[in-house]
Amino acid sequence: MNINLCTYFDKNYLSKFLACRESIIEYEQNAIFYCLCLDDLSYNYLKQIKKKNIHLISLKEIEEKYLSLKYAKKNRQIVEYYFTLSPFLPLYILETFNVDIINYIDSDLFFFDTPRKIVNLLEDNSIIIVEHGIKTQRFGKFNVGWLTFKNDETSKNCLKEWGNNCINWCYDYVEDKKYADQKYLDEWPKKYNKLKVLSPTYNVAPWNLNNKDVEVKQNKIFINNNKLIFFHFHGLLISKNFFSSGFSIYNKKISKISISYLYRPYVRRLDKFKKEVNVIETRIRNTINYKNYKDSFVKVFKLFLKLSKIISFLDFYHK
Repeated sequence: MNINLCTYFDKNYLSKFLACRESIIEYEQNAIFYCLCLDDLSYNYLKQIKKKNIHLISLKEIEEKYLSLKYAKKNRQIVEYYFTLSPFLPLYILETFNVDIINYIDSDLFFFDTPRKIVNLLEDNSIIIVEHGIKTQRFGKFNVGWLTFKNDETSKNCLKEWGNNCINWCYDYVEDKKYADQKYLDEWPKKYNKLKVLSPTYNVAPWNLNNKDVEVKQNKIFINNNKLIFFHFHGLLISKNFFSSGFSIYNKKISKISISYLYRPYVRRLDKFKKEVNVIETRIRNTINYKNYKDSFVKVFKLFLKLSKIISFLDFYHK
């Protein structure tokens, strides 16, 4: 059975999605990706390159199906609106496409093993969530980076309730036991019996990576003696000549092993895709500019014809 994954991104995260996708198809060649493109450039780029098994979803499609999103869009910042979309993308896929299971992933994940190992843990459950693995629970006990939903009533009810919560409140600060889209997950284990909770080993990130736990065996990365499935490159900043891992955000120092086997290969992969995106993006922009120029010329020419007719008529009338 093919693995179904969904994610969303704008042009700033497009290269990260491409790297994420490439890392997955190294293990799952027939994986299917449902991509919510948050801007026209991302949508047009993916449409133009015609990669296998990518289903494009425009923001307009989601907003037309779930009208309450347009209300939410007016009263929050753009990143907060993106958070608000988190429940609606997997819900849209379960309600629109013929899929048995949908796995939501953040676009800044990169896989070092098959994601099937996580999907298989669902067993008879309906939902998978992953513990955050961070000392403070201020931002939630669980991380939204990976979520699994079976196409059943339990998952749909969960997503609908989560969606309603996010419409009512989804902001990038902590208030009354709420934080963005994420802290709502704290209540899920109490509400849903068919829910599987995974340890932070399944969502390794700068906030929960202990340098002592990282080992390399036969060129493979192990965390706590478990083969690393994916790494969540949250907080990574890249400039032309250097990158910042984001470890300092969590008062952590990055190890040489993490730099050599996690970050440098990922940054090189991102650099490759950024160059490819820039080439196609320039071509798309030039096409759009040409079309706009052509449309403007046609409008001016039509106006000129109308004015010519009016002038001819007035000249005839004057005679």
